[in-house]
Amino acid sequence: MSSIDIVQVENVNQYLDVIASNNLYEYVSRGQAKQYPTLDSSAFRLDEPRMFKSMVKAYFETIGNELTPMQEKHFLAFSQHHGIPTNLIDFTNRHLVSLFFACYDTEKCAGQSGYIKFIKSDRLINCNNLIINFEYGEGLLNKILGVNEVTKSFSYIAAEIHKKNPSYIVEHFFELVDLLKEIDQKKVFYAFYELVEQHKNNILSNYTFKDYPIYGELLAAIYKSCEHEDANFFISDEKRLTSIKDYMKHRNYFSIDLSDINLYLLLLNIVFLEYLSLFGRDNNPEKIELPFYLTYIPPNIDNRIASQSSIFIYQLFYEGGHVYGKEYSDIFWQQKINTDFEIEVTDKKGTLAQLDKLGVNLMTIYNDYDNIAKYIKSSI
Repeated sequence: MSSIDIVQVENVNQYLDVIASNNLYEYVSRGQAKQYPTLDSSAFRLDEPRMFKSMVKAYFETIGNELTPMQEKHFLAFSQHHGIPTNLIDFTNRHLVSLFFACYDTEKCAGQSGYIKFIKSDRLINCNNLIINFEYGEGLLNKILGVNEVTKSFSYIAAEIHKKNPSYIVEHFFELVDLLKEIDQKKVFYAFYELVEQHKNNILSNYTFKDYPIYGELLAAIYKSCEHEDANFFISDEKRLTSIKDYMKHRNYFSIDLSDINLYLLLLNIVFLEYLSLFGRDNNPEKIELPFYLTYIPPNIDNRIASQSSIFIYQLFYEGGHVYGKEYSDIFWQQKINTDFEIEVTDKKGTLAQLDKLGVNLMTIYNDYDNIAKYIKSSI
C-alpha cells in the first residue's frame, strides 16, 4: 500500500471541516491517543497471538454463568469490551466518538498527538453470521479458503458487497497472479490460466457454490494437472498474463458475478498454499494483503457497544503446519490493516473540552457506573 497523507487539525471545527471536504461520511473510523507502527488488534500485540483464544475461553469459564443469552452468543465482542485480548479492532461510524478516543488518556500519551484512522466502508464485508459460529474466531480464514459451507456463504456475501466496487477484487486478482509468477510456480500458474480460459468461454458459468462439491473437484484437478511434466508451456508468460487481464477488463468492473468471486477465492487459496507455505512463521511475507476487511457488528449486548456504535474489524489470521521433506514449518499469517485516510489532532486537551460541550465525554461514551463517577469527579 502506498503511503497516505495525514491531515493535521487543532479543534473540533477543523476536524469536521476535513470530514466534509474529503467526504468521509462513507468511512468508518478509529481514534488512538498516539501513533503506532501498525494497526493491530490486541491479540496480535501479544508475544504469542494464538494465546488470545485461551484467554477468551478462560474468561468465559469464569463468568459464563452470569451472562445473558445474547452476551454468551456474542462473547468475543463482550470479551473485547472488557479488556480481554481478541482479534477484533474497534471502529465506529460516529466520527466524534473516534475523535474523543484520539484525545482521551492524555497522561499516558502526554505530549503526543492523537490520530483518527479512516477506512472506506466499501471495503467492509459484514460477516456476523460466519463469525458468531466460530468458537473464539478459530480458523475462519482457513475455512474461507477451503471448499465447504463457509466458503459458500462467504462467496455469496463477498459477491454482493463487491458489486458496489469490484475494482478491489480485480486489482488484487492480478497481484495474486504476479505472486505466483514471482516464485516461479509455472505449473500452478499455467493450470490456473487454463481455468481462466475455460471461465472466459463460459464453460464454468454454471459452477456456483450451490454445486460446491464440483468446485472442490475442480480444485483437485488443478493440483493434479500440476503433477504432470507435459503441461503446455509453449505460450509465453506475458501472453498468458495479457490474456487474463484482457478477460478481466472485458468483464466490466460493474458486472462481477458469483462465479468471478469463486475464481478469485480459488486463486487466493492457491497463493496461500503455494506462496505462504514457503515461509515459516518467523519469515512472515508481507506481500499478501487482502483488499477487504471482515466486520462484526454485535447487537447492544452492553452499554458501551450501544454508546460507541461499535463496528469491529475482524483481523483475519491463517494458521497451519506443513512438512517439506523432513522440515516442519509452522505457518501463522495475520492480516495487515491499512487505512485510507488519517487525521492528526495536535491539541487534545482543548478538543476534549469542546467535545464535552457537545455532549461527547467519558460519561456518554462508556455509559457505565464507574465512568459516570469518573466524569462527575473530574467536572466538579
